[in-house]
Amino acid sequence: LFGWVSFLVIMSGGIAALAVAFGVYLGSFFGYFSPDNVLATVPLGGWTWTFSGAQLAAVLAILALTAINYVGVREGAWVQNLLTLIKVGAIVVFCVLGLVVSAPEAASATAASPVELPSGLLAAFGIGMIAALWTYDGWYGATFSAGELRRPQSQLPIGLIAGTTIIMLLYLGLNAVYLRALSLEEMAATSRIGETAAAVLFGPVGARALAAAVVISTLGCLSATILYSSRIYQPMARDGVFFRALARVHPRYRTPGRSLWAQSLWAAVLAASGNYEQIYTYVVFAAVLFHAATGGAVFVLRRKLPDAPRPYRVWGYPVVPLLFIGASVILVANTLWEKPVESLTGLGFLVLGLPAFYWWRRRNRAAGPSEDASREAS
Repeated sequence: LFGWVSFLVIMSGGIAALAVAFGVYLGSFFGYFSPDNVLATVPLGGWTWTFSGAQLAAVLAILALTAINYVGVREGAWVQNLLTLIKVGAIVVFCVLGLVVSAPEAASATAASPVELPSGLLAAFGIGMIAALWTYDGWYGATFSAGELRRPQSQLPIGLIAGTTIIMLLYLGLNAVYLRALSLEEMAATSRIGETAAAVLFGPVGARALAAAVVISTLGCLSATILYSSRIYQPMARDGVFFRALARVHPRYRTPGRSLWAQSLWAAVLAASGNYEQIYTYVVFAAVLFHAATGGAVFVLRRKLPDAPRPYRVWGYPVVPLLFIGASVILVANTLWEKPVESLTGLGFLVLGLPAFYWWRRRNRAAGPSEDASREAS
């Protein structure tokens, strides 16, 4: 079920949201790709579909990066490593310089003065956490390639913890710079906070440089998501719970080519359908639901399979998974209350995956062990 919903919304929706964000920042350099440049509008009953330059850039980026990953793992990894190096280097330089230069007097005065908190502070905090979780989403991506690791029981925990820690430090550094440069009102008023903060601290040249870094950073994240997400559907198809055609590995490039293109074409449709905030809200909402379910699976599997080999056991069990599940449920409930349209859209995509999930599961049960054995042998 996670694989089906990943295809419909979580992974493909994440690719779409990243691609639209790429288009938004690219539009600051090339006006044609600006979200304000409306290329087409189509009235559909009481709703009007709008296609902007940013969405066009998003679709083109998805197709281009999919083509690179299609022609080989090495080519995709080379592009990914280069973009990651530029991305992390730019963030580190921006954080160091942003914390060294003098903060504007207006921002300092605003930061020092008391801030009037909204009445629904906890609800607003929960909605803000959706955007923060979107920043961290992908921390689990390495698990999709666990079968390709030599020692997953030791390498995966180290990689997940180290990677998340690095992201935390970079994220805190960026927000520290934003708080030095801008007031809360100024941060709320801009959709490109990094560029705005750089303009205040370093002037127009600094703003353009950071906008270019964000373009590269978003492109790198988009490339990584396209690369690892396609590794979900190919083994699903091989196991008989997804379209069998997607199980095929390209004989020359040794990549899951059909899985890559199916994922990215659907992501391109999603990118053309909405804006950045709408997409990432229903993506993260659906993803958090499955994170909570994954935490619950720890308890179920320990009860049903108490003697199964466990190379890695959850630290702090049962307190840690219980806290994780509780926080996830609270976040889901708050988002459903405060953002009902986006949340129900995410739930709608989840429901769309249920018929296919049950149909394939019944089909596999009816096939019997002989067909399962032949499929496994193939």
